[in-house]
Amino acid sequence: MVKVSPDDVANVGSALRHLTLADDHLRTALAAHLSINVTELIALGHLAESEELTPTQLAQLLGITTASVTVLVDHLEAAGFVYRTRSTADRRSLLLRLTPAGARAVQWVYEQYRVAIAQAFEQGGAALAPDVVVFLEQVSQT
Repeated sequence: MVKVSPDDVANVGSALRHLTLADDHLRTALAAHLSINVTELIALGHLAESEELTPTQLAQLLGITTASVTVLVDHLEAAGFVYRTRSTADRRSLLLRLTPAGARAVQWVYEQYRVAIAQAFEQGGAALAPDVVVFLEQVSQT
């Protein structure tokens, strides 16, 4: 195993903090473009990944109360991005799903990320892409 210097660890940590801040700025801008807030944007991402969630599940994923999820879903539903439906397994339970417009919004957001990543690689380092993927996945798992 290769020993990593404390300076390299500190530099990578600093770069990851910069990436996190840049991601915060990008998500804020993308959410504003969609006329929603960042938490609502994150909720759309969770729904895209899960296809359907109960309000309680979404609240847990977002770290907010179910009352807050109700307000959030009301806004996303009014914007045409989400709809509520009754569960066929338990008619007392609601399920949240993306509308076609919600799915298009999520795909548009993901495309903006792909464009930003492509631009970064075009500035140099495209050959590093496979190693970057492996490293970021390792950091995510750690």
